[in-house]
Amino acid sequence: MTCREFILMARDYGRDEWMSVDERRAAASHLESCGGCRRRLEQERALSSGLAAWACRRREVAAPAAVETAVVAAFRGRKQKFLKRWPAWAAVPIAAAALLIAVLLWRSDKPQPAAPVEMVTEFVPLRYGKPLEPGEPIQLIRIQVPQAELLRLGMPVAPDSGARLVKADVVLGEDGLAKAIRFVY
Repeated sequence: MTCREFILMARDYGRDEWMSVDERRAAASHLESCGGCRRRLEQERALSSGLAAWACRRREVAAPAAVETAVVAAFRGRKQKFLKRWPAWAAVPIAAAALLIAVLLWRSDKPQPAAPVEMVTEFVPLRYGKPLEPGEPIQLIRIQVPQAELLRLGMPVAPDSGARLVKADVVLGEDGLAKAIRFVY
């Protein structure tokens, strides 16, 4: 293992996160012979423990009760001012318009256009960071990728499809890293 390869996995190794047995063994062997990477690992561990301690302290911080009371009172005052601006009869035309729209939509005999059907692949796990844990919050984003870029992922692509865009759904983990991808056709 080279120093460059170790740096790419130093965070996972320093936090005892998911790594294969072979990767862990290669990293440990590299650390025995490389003082620079040992120092890098010590710094990574110190940073991780410092951030964890800071996060614990931040959970205990709260606004004083007097501040909460003042904020709640200010919001209640705004609500009362808003209600005073609208006379009671102003809601009648709004309710009538809403009722008319509801009746027109309900009685509409026009067929609704069918939504386009999307074909999707299975999610393909991406290999950096730890895998998703059960119950871990995720974020799903949709992107467009030039079809030629799929060659870099080892996907079969027609040779003449260079600039055509393909939709892809990317799963981001709690740490903000991409965990899996699927393609939408």
